[in-house]
Amino acid sequence: MMMGTRVLLLMLLGFEACSARVMDHPVTDTMEGVGNTAGEIQGGVGSAGNTVGADKVGEGAGSVVKGTGETVGDASTSVGVTPEQVGVLGAAGQVNPVSTAVKCVMNLTIQYLFIYTAIAILRVVADFQGQNSKSWTIGEALDQATITVNYAPMLAILFLAARMRVIWLTMAKGNPPIWMQSWMLCATYSVLAMTLVSLVVPLLTGEKVKYDEHHHIDQDHQPFKNTIAAIAFTVLKYLILIGLYIGAICIIYGTYTYVPPAGSWPGDKIPPVSPAVSCTMILSSMYFFVYAGIQFGKTFQSFSGVDSSKLIGALDGAIVTMFFAPMMAVLFIGARMRAMQMDPIKGSPQKWAQNCFYACT
Repeated sequence: MMMGTRVLLLMLLGFEACSARVMDHPVTDTMEGVGNTAGEIQGGVGSAGNTVGADKVGEGAGSVVKGTGETVGDASTSVGVTPEQVGVLGAAGQVNPVSTAVKCVMNLTIQYLFIYTAIAILRVVADFQGQNSKSWTIGEALDQATITVNYAPMLAILFLAARMRVIWLTMAKGNPPIWMQSWMLCATYSVLAMTLVSLVVPLLTGEKVKYDEHHHIDQDHQPFKNTIAAIAFTVLKYLILIGLYIGAICIIYGTYTYVPPAGSWPGDKIPPVSPAVSCTMILSSMYFFVYAGIQFGKTFQSFSGVDSSKLIGALDGAIVTMFFAPMMAVLFIGARMRAMQMDPIKGSPQKWAQNCFYACT
């Protein structure tokens, strides 16, 4: 009986010790169980992955993503790259030279700006020295040269109008005929010759070239005492007049009569001259007609002895109005250029604006 009681007591004590141990670490034991289970699952998945080639799938996915990244990178590089220069008309890889009309405009602009800039600088120097710039020989020469370069604005806008007409008719692929370009150069260098005469003759002879009130070299003025030099100077004067006035007439005529190559327009039906260019031609015609008429009247009177003072006097009254012509022509061509920018083929200013062109002209 005693032995049985002792055995029962030992069993109770052992059971209590085991229960106490379990109660001391319940979470740890539970996690160990979970961990063991997860380990078994992981092992199973790993085995399954190896079975189906999951590692290969992962590598493939990485390659796809990498390839996509490279593609996106290339696309971003393409978007950010600077585009190539748009090609110009003409042979591939060759830039068309500057047109004759634009060359002449630049030539006239350089003459104009050079003379007036030189005068401005000379006046500043003279003011600092307390003198009058016109009392110097170079000052007188530059002052006379301003008379000759006043032809430049009207000639320049005439050249641009002629070039615009040709470009429009040829779909921006043509140039004015060679003979028109030749007369552009003649008119331009005629103005340059008059300017150089105004500058060089006073420096060589000590006498300034005399101009009349119409901006022409005085018919009776002979700065050279030598007969041969005087004859050469007279011939030069008339060559300058021919180059200037005949050149302007030929350019106006060529602008109206120019015919583009066959097939440039549907049915070869050539559109008429635009109002802007037409008004520019009219203003140019009036401008050079007035000055040429005065020169003709003086020349005729000088050689024939017939009094032409009435003709000269009538044309004198028109000179003041001709001062508006260059600026009005620039305005017309500017409006036409804006319209062609909006529609290069059929673009033209509004009808009321075209009527204003003719009203101003």
